[in-house]
Amino acid sequence: MKADRVRSSRCPPMLALAVSVVGLGCGGPERLGSGLGPTEVESPPGYQVRSLVGVSAGVKSVAHDINNEGDVVGAFGDRPVRWALDADLLATGPFDLTLPGGGDPGPGEAMAVNDVGQVVGSLTAGAVRPFIWTAAGGLRELELPQGLQGGVAYDINNSGQIVGSGSPDPAFATPEDGRVLLWTVDGNGDLLGVEDVGIFDGIGARGHAINESGQIVGLVSYMGGGSDSSFVWSPIAALEKLPLEGELLGMNNQGVVVGSFSDQAALWVGGSLQAIGPTGSVARAVNDARIIVGELKGPVGQALGFVLIEGMLLPLDPFSFLENTRGRSVNEAGVVVGENYIPDAGVSDASYWIPG
Repeated sequence: MKADRVRSSRCPPMLALAVSVVGLGCGGPERLGSGLGPTEVESPPGYQVRSLVGVSAGVKSVAHDINNEGDVVGAFGDRPVRWALDADLLATGPFDLTLPGGGDPGPGEAMAVNDVGQVVGSLTAGAVRPFIWTAAGGLRELELPQGLQGGVAYDINNSGQIVGSGSPDPAFATPEDGRVLLWTVDGNGDLLGVEDVGIFDGIGARGHAINESGQIVGLVSYMGGGSDSSFVWSPIAALEKLPLEGELLGMNNQGVVVGSFSDQAALWVGGSLQAIGPTGSVARAVNDARIIVGELKGPVGQALGFVLIEGMLLPLDPFSFLENTRGRSVNEAGVVVGENYIPDAGVSDASYWIPG
């Protein structure tokens, strides 16, 4: 199916108040002190929103990740799926991730895709189980270490290292009680090994993202009121922990990490934490060009995705004034994926935004 629903970047009436609170303005960028280098850009691009699903007929969908080849992965209804962007950035799909021989793996969600086209995520029928999918081998479950019954694979790098979390609970209902896991697969998606990285002195931990150097970011949970602390780990460097009230969600290959701290989008580089967004914002991903994507909330619950480029905050506009937006991932070409959604209505459409 061709997903040709396109809208130019303009600020919708419903969200005008929300973005004006942070000084964004309809259709215009806001300059923020990002700590990412020069704050001047000659011509900050706007972003056009496009649908990955066309007319979705009310089927809930979400896009979690995009690679540098234009492959996008997420969920369509309760199915783990992928889409493909062609040279003109037109989308085809969704394509189901099937078992070897074309069998149906059941409900699940695809969380990440590397540049080789390997996809990871979780199946959710009965026990929650992590999976790897390749075009040649189909979808296969990833082995869990002894004593762990449920788990999710959250991210994969181009070397075939996969980070996620495993839990003694088959339903993975309390991922905060899980353990950080690191799988390694070869080019065919065959499992080479799995390592239990641990919980870093907490009661549980989970890994969110991994870069090409094998650095992992994630969250550690502690006793007492659900206090959490994020971490940066690698096999060759000392463990770094952030102060409480922070959550790291994304990382690039230079070790630049983004997330949130005290309800603001935040940046963590070399042991230093810096706010890069207004109150009510969160950063979810950063690419090697240091383009950051995330979302911010207005005073009455509206949410608007954003792109932060060289200190300029640009909106990810929705299709209509009824919808909110969320940016989840960005590739090196600056293409952003996420969703348009209506809060509390269970409605979301997997979407992407292209610069220019």
